[in-house]
Amino acid sequence: MNILLLIIPILMLLMFSLGLDLRPVDFLGVMRHPRAAMIGFAAQMLGLPVAAFLIASLLGLSPILSVGLILLAACPGGPSSNAFTMLARGDVALSVSLTAVTSFITVFTIPFVVNLAMAHWMSADAGLRLALVPVLGQNTVTILFPICLGMLVRAKSDVLSENLSRILRKAALPMLLFMIAIFMVQQRDVLLAGISTVALAAMSLILVTMALGALLGWAGRLREAARRAILIEVGMQNAAQAMAIAASPFLMADAMYAVPAVVYAVTMNLVLLSYLGWLRYRAGKATVPYNGNRTPSGKKGSS
Repeated sequence: MNILLLIIPILMLLMFSLGLDLRPVDFLGVMRHPRAAMIGFAAQMLGLPVAAFLIASLLGLSPILSVGLILLAACPGGPSSNAFTMLARGDVALSVSLTAVTSFITVFTIPFVVNLAMAHWMSADAGLRLALVPVLGQNTVTILFPICLGMLVRAKSDVLSENLSRILRKAALPMLLFMIAIFMVQQRDVLLAGISTVALAAMSLILVTMALGALLGWAGRLREAARRAILIEVGMQNAAQAMAIAASPFLMADAMYAVPAVVYAVTMNLVLLSYLGWLRYRAGKATVPYNGNRTPSGKKGSS
């Protein structure tokens, strides 16, 4: 089974779902949050590739897996980041604005970033370079067109867009997990041979990038909701987009490049669910009522 036949429709549905939640004004949202948006963009466009480069180098990944990790880092955001931001009680408007703008910008930046990685890890005569025109063509079909179609549906009918969005949000994770399961079966030999190193690289990437987002949000003195949005936006990558580019016969034409994205997709959801659990635990402790016989410090109160 050609995995691309699964990846492309699922990616298009995910991007269509994202478009259903977007309005043209969301692209101007960065003007309402200029400092937060600039911090988020800098972390996504520069911080992510640098973090992936350092992790791949430190762990000694093979050239093809190193490039695959860089490819993943070059595909930030995705529709799930907005849902996780909402569950984390973060700044959803900021999250949507970042996702909307980066979805368009990365159409042009992915070839540049990936080609730098190939020049570093692969020989000059490797014969593989990611050309802008094919990437632009595929991403127009799989990213830009579905987003614009979703936005058009949203503009025409709020009721229809809400109903479709609700259905697609529920179906998104099962579809992604099914696609990952098929890929794992097809690439089981590769995964079994290096799963520990790839899993460590994937886990390191999400933890490092989440920490980067948190650090920059703190250093920028942003509100708590904005810090949470940036932490999630920087920490989450569009694994489906990376897999589509890796497996496409017109682009990288080798599913091996998608191995880091596949392992990352599973790891990412586990880590972010743990993060949400920690936020709820912290919020629960903060709202626990005091015993009438004790002061907030835990000492008995005076009568």
